[in-house]
Amino acid sequence: MRFVEFVGRSVRTRVNDTGFVVDLLLRTVLAVRLLPRRTRFTLDMAFNAGVRALPVTMVVAAFAGAILAMQTGIELRRLGDTGVLGTITALSMCREMGPFITGVILAATVGSSMAAEIGTMKVSDEVTALEVMSVDPVNYLVLPRVIALAVMCPLLTVLSDLVGTFGGSIVAMQNLGVSQTLFWNSVVDALTESGATLVPVVGADNAGFVGQLSSVKGLKGAAVTNPGSIGGAGVTLALKILGGEKPAQQTTLVKPELWENVSDAGKAKLAKAADPSLSPEWPVSISIPDWTTYSKEQIVACKGPGE
Repeated sequence: MRFVEFVGRSVRTRVNDTGFVVDLLLRTVLAVRLLPRRTRFTLDMAFNAGVRALPVTMVVAAFAGAILAMQTGIELRRLGDTGVLGTITALSMCREMGPFITGVILAATVGSSMAAEIGTMKVSDEVTALEVMSVDPVNYLVLPRVIALAVMCPLLTVLSDLVGTFGGSIVAMQNLGVSQTLFWNSVVDALTESGATLVPVVGADNAGFVGQLSSVKGLKGAAVTNPGSIGGAGVTLALKILGGEKPAQQTTLVKPELWENVSDAGKAKLAKAADPSLSPEWPVSISIPDWTTYSKEQIVACKGPGE
């Protein structure tokens, strides 16, 4: 019976605490419309939550970024790939360490001081005095602090990410020999390309590549070159030379072939080019303007010596 009583008391306590938090949150949200009346208090709380917490946050972020770059760079140097150190440092700080460091520091310093302040006011009956004077404690005490933390936490996180990355760049230059230009170029590339859709790129638009794109809806891909076209152009050039012609020297750029399984035109193009009977290495686009206009059927029907 004591065990059942203990479990019931614990569950009731947890439910009461959860209900209190939810009720306080809802009352705070409803009081947002009265925020202009508490602008001065909100600015004071923002100063306490942001400016006063700034030094310790920046120091911790700088050392965290420096340690991350140092330990990662040592292993990357063994592999000869220190060029990606900026990418790893920036993404680690922005995605994980920066928000975590800022949140922990704000909770440990600002959050604890706010809790102690309001707790002292509750014990000394100051909150009760506000209620007696018909002043809503949520509007007067809770709302400015919640808004201040909601505004300052993202701002401190951005500064923490920047300072942590800067600390990593200093260590990369001084201890690992990575230039600032290389480091920050990789940082910019990582942050601008992060989350971008990956596009498979191959050296030839062959049957295997087209078949894979056909099987995945919504996928895009690009073929950089086409050995079939290049080979056909080489044969055409050889035949002209054997025929006594002297073709002028020129450079021909092969336009990359874009294949996609998104639009109706792209799907129709894939369906026309896809041929399961072909070997995956067979090219499916074999024409270069002014050089070769072989069709896929002509290439497949072509027989080598002895065939």
